[in-house]
Amino acid sequence: MLVVLVILGLSYASSLRVYFSTEREKAADRHRIEQSQQRIAELEDDLRRWNDPDFVAAEARSRLGWVVPGDTGYRVIGPDGEVVGIDDRSDGSRAPDERGPWYQRMSDSVNFADQPPTQKPEDEGGKVDPGERPPITTEGN
Repeated sequence: MLVVLVILGLSYASSLRVYFSTEREKAADRHRIEQSQQRIAELEDDLRRWNDPDFVAAEARSRLGWVVPGDTGYRVIGPDGEVVGIDDRSDGSRAPDERGPWYQRMSDSVNFADQPPTQKPEDEGGKVDPGERPPITTEGN
């Protein structure tokens, strides 16, 4: 009788091992399906946005610097003479600071604007900040 019970226990143990292995695989498959569905939803949302003419116009303004007739375009020039805020990626990827909610990006931009650069004019290779030049006058000439 003991031998029969041992044989039954071993057969049930191997069956249970197969059952738990199959359950783990099913859980992993469900997780991959959920991830795929989320990715599909994101791509469908992107497609829907790109079908909106207002979104396309906003992206053209942002990425290409286009200005609608009647509007005034502005460019911010940094201390190094480069244009600040231009997104020159042609692959359509988003900049890291474009991730997150709009209010966080706005707060970050305000905080960034409140912190002047720590670089001195003499540290820039002889370039002098135009704000620190003496005024040009016609007196004495």
